[in-house]
Amino acid sequence: MINILYSWDLFLFKMINQRWTHPILDEIFVWITLAHKKPVFLFGILPMILFFWVYKDRKRAIKAMVALAITVGVVDSLSHRGIKPYFKRDRPHHVVARTEADLKLDYSPSGWSFTSNHAANNFAGATLLTFCYPSLGPVLFLYAFLVAYSRPYVGVHYPSDVAAGALLGLILGLLLYRLVFARFLA
Repeated sequence: MINILYSWDLFLFKMINQRWTHPILDEIFVWITLAHKKPVFLFGILPMILFFWVYKDRKRAIKAMVALAITVGVVDSLSHRGIKPYFKRDRPHHVVARTEADLKLDYSPSGWSFTSNHAANNFAGATLLTFCYPSLGPVLFLYAFLVAYSRPYVGVHYPSDVAAGALLGLILGLLLYRLVFARFLA
C-alpha cells in the first residue's frame, strides 16, 4: 500500500515539476516560494501591508498580528521539530534522479521534506485571519494554495508533503483560534 501511495505521489510530483510548467510560471513560483526572503517583500511590500492594516484597524490588527505570530510559531515548531524528525522523509531533489526532478532554485534546501512548513504556516495563517476578516478569506487561501503549490513546482516537496502541511495548518489554525484566540480577537 505504501508503495502505491508513493508511486502516485511521485507521479503527481513529476507532473507538477516537469509537465505543468512554463518559463513564466518558473519565475512566478520561484518568487512566491522565496517571497519571505526577498528584500522587496521584507522591506517594501510587507511593511506597507502592515502599516495600512494597523492604520485601518489598529486595535484588532495588533491583536491579530500577535495571534498570527503565535499560531505560525506553534505550527512551524510542531512541523519542523516534531513531525519532520519523526518521519525523516528525504526531499524529492535528493532522492529522484535529476531527469525526474527539476530543482528550480539556486540552492538545494536541506532538512526533511514531510510536512511542508511553507504550506502549514500559510494555511494556519489563512485560517486564523479568515476568522478575523472573513471577506479576505478567498485571497488568503489563494495565496496559501499558491505557496503550497510552489513547493513541488520548484522541486523541494512532494505533493503529499504540502497536502499534509496544509491540513496541519488548517487544523491547528482552527483549534488555536477556537480554543485560545476567539475571545482575544473578538
